Amino acid sequence: MKHLIITSSDRRYGDFLVDHWYRSLCDNVNLRGIDVGVLDYGLADVQRRRLEANGVLLHRCQADGNITNIRYRDMLEFLATRNYNQVLAIDGGDIIFQADIHCLFEQDQATFRGVCEERDIPFHDLVLPQTDMDRAEYQRMFDFLKGKPTVNGGVLFGPAAGFREMWKEFQEHCHSFNVFGTDQLIMNNFIYRNGFVALDQKYNFVVVAMNTQFQIREGVFYGLNGEVIPVVHNAGMQSMTRCIRKFGYGKDRNKRKWLTPFVLHSFFRLLNFYKRLRFGTQATV
Repeated sequence: MKHLIITSSDRRYGDFLVDHWYRSLCDNVNLRGIDVGVLDYGLADVQRRRLEANGVLLHRCQADGNITNIRYRDMLEFLATRNYNQVLAIDGGDIIFQADIHCLFEQDQATFRGVCEERDIPFHDLVLPQTDMDRAEYQRMFDFLKGKPTVNGGVLFGPAAGFREMWKEFQEHCHSFNVFGTDQLIMNNFIYRNGFVALDQKYNFVVVAMNTQFQIREGVFYGLNGEVIPVVHNAGMQSMTRCIRKFGYGKDRNKRKWLTPFVLHSFFRLLNFYKRLRFGTQATV
């Protein structure tokens, strides 16, 4: 049975998807026995043609909510007519591949696999708007996840059937699917309750959320041990809060921002200080 790598994109991120995400995937990952699918939330025609010419499976979707939430719904529509074993649900607008990850499809196939963020970023408890869920349910999840490191949803492996069950969780708890970040809360609640395997941070190296140091040489990210980092994730809600400028795949790409990480990490420390005063603990979602 085949496996699936599936991402999502609109016109805004379509060029990055084609020129950096997909090109780096093809250059570095063994795709034998793996299909690549894209949930299409308004790609330009030229972007669609370039992807389809390379065998990428496109699924046109209606952007009637925040894509980070509704992608789980539309993934199930994609899966409904296809038979896959393992699925990698992955961001398409801020990730590049630098080494093979094929082995992760064959490991721990009965459960989800993801990377825990090393930094405590108090997004869900202090920043996330609570308008998409009942306050009591939000508080229940908040209490359950307190003290547990956040699993970053930008790279999530799991059995196809597991993603179907996760969407039921969204339907049970969400009102509108419009709020950015709700997906992370519900996903963490679901996989911590049902079990998951933590992957090495190199398989979703979220630059802003990692304490582990790295180097960039000729556009390539390396750990301090000299190994190439397989999956690099330049996460951030907007370009000014992403830690790497000119992010992408190529020797002329990937320049460090020095001020942005300092400002963000200082802000995180301030929020965590406030969180300790308010909740009496430092660790939460």
